[in-house]
Amino acid sequence: MFEDTINNVLHTKEYFGNIVKDSFGASIINDVMDPLETEEQKLHHEYEIAEAKMAQIKAMTMELRLII
Repeated sequence: MFEDTINNVLHTKEYFGNIVKDSFGASIINDVMDPLETEEQKLHHEYEIAEAKMAQIKAMTMELRLII
C-alpha cells in the first residue's frame, strides 16, 4: 500500500534534484520531500503493525468462537 507512494516520492525527489540544482531546490528536498519520505515510512511501519495485530485479533476471535 505505502510502497507505491514511497517510491513515487523517491522518484520525484530524484527527478526534482536533477532538474533544480540551486539552494531553492535543495531547500524543497530538505524541508519537504525528506520529511515526507520519513513520515510515509513511519506510516508504513505502523500499518504493518496494525495488520499484524488485526490478524492476531481475528485468530483469537476464531478460537473464542470454537470454545463457545
